[in-house]
Amino acid sequence: MSLTPNSKVSRSVRLSANGTSLAAFLSRLALDSPPVPVRILFEPEGASCWTLNAGKTLMVMFDRHPIVGLKVKQPCAIVCNPKELADLVRSKSKGETIKVMTDANEPIKILTKSNGGAEIMPADENDCMTIPDRNIMPIADDKRLFPMFDDEPATSEAVFSHTELTKANMEMKTANAPYVVMTFGDKSEARSGHWNGKTTRSWTPIVSTLTGVPFTVSFTDTLNDVISVLAGTTDSLKVSKHTKGQFVVVESLTGHKTTIVATEAIKEI
Repeated sequence: MSLTPNSKVSRSVRLSANGTSLAAFLSRLALDSPPVPVRILFEPEGASCWTLNAGKTLMVMFDRHPIVGLKVKQPCAIVCNPKELADLVRSKSKGETIKVMTDANEPIKILTKSNGGAEIMPADENDCMTIPDRNIMPIADDKRLFPMFDDEPATSEAVFSHTELTKANMEMKTANAPYVVMTFGDKSEARSGHWNGKTTRSWTPIVSTLTGVPFTVSFTDTLNDVISVLAGTTDSLKVSKHTKGQFVVVESLTGHKTTIVATEAIKEI
């Protein structure tokens, strides 16, 4: 059975990796300012972290995310503030390989090739908001299942590129609105503007492939975080939705395995 970020593994960490690649991964885990502490599982195949933002409107799951030059003898876990550790690794490594060493409740040490180093205190594991294994939505026949709806499969899916998400975000900025609605159907589009009031509205066509009934997805300004998390990890995305839910699952179809569950914007009354 595969390990997850919740698995009981050693807190004695001895790993090496390219500092730039490790720092880039850590930065993706910082969904807030200040960020929520995270628990990261390191395996020879990559790093895994299941975290969420402070408002619990965005859940991000990285599974065995590849890190350049990662070498680790046994599965182990680090508990940290992702931004603080990312900044320290980036500063000390200067793009070269670094070593990371720590034990449970001990400072996290960063050691460089030139015998330089730095250390930072770990986070408290009780402060980490790690997504429990039971909250993961399984896949069957290439479709997401929704356990909260008796394991029914998604009623609609759309496949599109990362570029289309960026277009949607631009429409929200153009309209200076707190949300954007992506419509998937015969004429797919991204449209933004306040639901009420005579204010600026902005829209643009988007390219997508629909499976199931036509549907809409309403993103709040957390779309910025979704784009940042996925940037550089994949070109092709799939969004899955169930008609009974007020959230969507966005996942990478190519590249690094990344899954995001985003709560939709609630229409103003």
